[in-house]
Amino acid sequence: MYQITAATATAQPDSNIVPSSNIPSSNITIPIHSHSGSHHVYLYIGSPPQRQTLILDTGSKAMAFPCKTCKNCGLCCGNHASPYFNPSLSTTHFVTKCSSSSSSSSSSSSCLLEGISGCSLFGDYCTFSQQYTEGSSWVATEVEDMVWFGTSSITDSIELYMPSLAIAHPFGCQTSSKGLFRKQYADGILGLLIHPKTSIISALWRENIIERDAFSLCLTREGGYLTLGGTTSSTSTSTSTTNSLPPIKMTPITNQDHGYYSVEVIRILIGDTIIASAISTTNSDSDSDTTNTNKSRNRNRNRNRNGIRNHILDHINSGKGCIFDSGTTDTFFPSSLEKIIRKTVMNNTTDNMDYFSNKFRRHRYTYEEFQQLPTITIVFASSSNNEASIDMIPQNYMENVPSSIKEGKVSPWEDKILLINRIYFEESDGGTVLGANAMFGYDILFDSEGRQMGISKSITDCYDDNKSVTTTVSR
Repeated sequence: MYQITAATATAQPDSNIVPSSNIPSSNITIPIHSHSGSHHVYLYIGSPPQRQTLILDTGSKAMAFPCKTCKNCGLCCGNHASPYFNPSLSTTHFVTKCSSSSSSSSSSSSCLLEGISGCSLFGDYCTFSQQYTEGSSWVATEVEDMVWFGTSSITDSIELYMPSLAIAHPFGCQTSSKGLFRKQYADGILGLLIHPKTSIISALWRENIIERDAFSLCLTREGGYLTLGGTTSSTSTSTSTTNSLPPIKMTPITNQDHGYYSVEVIRILIGDTIIASAISTTNSDSDSDTTNTNKSRNRNRNRNRNGIRNHILDHINSGKGCIFDSGTTDTFFPSSLEKIIRKTVMNNTTDNMDYFSNKFRRHRYTYEEFQQLPTITIVFASSSNNEASIDMIPQNYMENVPSSIKEGKVSPWEDKILLINRIYFEESDGGTVLGANAMFGYDILFDSEGRQMGISKSITDCYDDNKSVTTTVSR
């Protein structure tokens, strides 16, 4: 999660746009690799190109990474996967100045990253900074250069990807950083929040490289795929489709003004137990011999139970709402959910153990104990009866579970092994952050143009090492 500091006001998306009934499809896929709990893509920058490894983050706006700004600067931002980007080696590099316009624009406006960067008080440059809730931060200067997605192969990235995907795009040259950003494997971050000026997806769409201002993520613990312009899943919403791909289920993006991919949760289940629902799950009073007094008590009990459930949903959907954030490894629920989830888990295990308490955050499990952990089902709002939902299965929210890399299936074990629960109850102001571990095994469509998200269970496709990566597009 982040906060960006700049000298200009934030540009807001059009909140009057209604969700589209069209589901965009695409076959332009980019490989994703995982390291240290984060998911990364390779970006190539400049002429000749220099590779940077960036965290794929749907919860941030900016693209930024360290730059070598002078001969004797030293390591301003720590050691990472790649050498610092060296602007002096690129013939297409452009430094934005407040008194000049972009090399690719006739506008005389000062900064390209509208709503993020602003004119520095100490020079003629556009600068911005970013802070994170865990304490990390960085400062960057706005620049522009040729940028495109690629792979670990420099040759393939130049010969196959650059002709189709390269565009001039602004980003931040980091000049200082603190906290985890100095220690992490990734060179920097690729922010994909809904924002017309900062999103590289929006830029590709404006250049007619992709047909839709949209993308999809198909994540596994080891990696996955990014699809530009839509989804590779079946665009049918029918469960009776003859297509071998699972149908996609849609949910509208809410709270559009802040740019997050926020959706409305209407139901949560722990195993088969509903702990919160926007629809009453209690039975109406029967016409049996129950006395009027008991009927009155039952009605009051039902009203109280429904009130608690609606209160839970209010907390889940408050603030930023329930957001999909691929840059966050773990999932964070409101602190108000902790008690009811812990109690429900205890009531549904044979040994009545409080597995979701901090005491069991790090615990040595037998395979039999692990099998008692519940699936957490999150159901989202829909304009039809074909509700979109995500099943957070134990092997995804528990760290260190032995599983096959090819299929993601759990491998049984003997004795006990240390597992770590990566679901937290720390959102004191409400709202929910569905991190990468909530997305494993799903192809998730982020359709900012259509103001909607799509969810398709696509485990085999996400784990497919032989998936065709198509880069040929019409310009």
